[in-house]
Amino acid sequence: MKKVLISLLCLIALGSLGANAYLYQKYSTRRPVLTFAGGGVSVKEYRDELEFRHGRQILRKMTLAKIVRDAAKKAGVAPTDADIDARIAELEKSAPEAIQTAKASPGGTEDVRKDLAVELALENIGIQKIAVSDAEVQAFYQAHPELFRLPRQSRVSFIVADTTVDAGAAARMLVHRETTEAMLAMEPGMHVVGLNGFQPNLDALPAEMKNRLRRTALNLAPGAVAQLELGETHVVLRGEKQQPSGVMPFDDAKSRAARLARLLKARPRDETLAGLFEKANVTFEMDYREWFRDLTDRERPQTAQAK
Repeated sequence: MKKVLISLLCLIALGSLGANAYLYQKYSTRRPVLTFAGGGVSVKEYRDELEFRHGRQILRKMTLAKIVRDAAKKAGVAPTDADIDARIAELEKSAPEAIQTAKASPGGTEDVRKDLAVELALENIGIQKIAVSDAEVQAFYQAHPELFRLPRQSRVSFIVADTTVDAGAAARMLVHRETTEAMLAMEPGMHVVGLNGFQPNLDALPAEMKNRLRRTALNLAPGAVAQLELGETHVVLRGEKQQPSGVMPFDDAKSRAARLARLLKARPRDETLAGLFEKANVTFEMDYREWFRDLTDRERPQTAQAK
């Protein structure tokens, strides 16, 4: 019996040691992220540096995004996927370079959609009880033409080839209008931007090459083909459509103008955000209150009675 108890105790001790080792590896901030000759970097050092550099921005974004999404859902004004698609389409017309840069960021399209969902939710909360007449919408459109101005744009077929020979073959194929992007994507040594998940890292190009690529694409007439050697990147472009700069027609801009006119009547964005933060009854379990001081200490607008 004694031997059995001793064996059982040994098993328990070994199990405890194993559990402690597992917990250390999984949760201890003293364990190293990596080691090298003469030292290493611990989890704590790594996390402390991340928090010091980016903690405030990340925690605020996470917190406010959740508060806004929850408030919009409770109010029945949460944006739909169609709403987000429509906003992206607007941005692709009015600020194509900005939306392309955002999509090319590490988070890509998914981050763009998440950020727009929060922004739309906050706007919806602010304008949910505000209405505007057709005359007000028309007046807003006429008073703010800069908000509906479209930049000069060109749509091109964009092919990246493995070699100069492949680029030449792609250029010869693109001269024929019946050659489609899908056909080129099936050819060996040719990759069509936007098809089959292909998205080259153009940010890696030197500024002069990026500007050259942009100028060529912007000035390429429909049907014209251009072949560019950008360092080791072999590019072929075909112009598909050009759109001159100008103000969006009212019929196309009416929906956006109505929304902007309603937003103009709404409380300022920061006030709406501060109000949502207050209603959320945020409790700080750790000492991060200072990062939200602009929201917690904000002066409340005086009501007519208070005045």
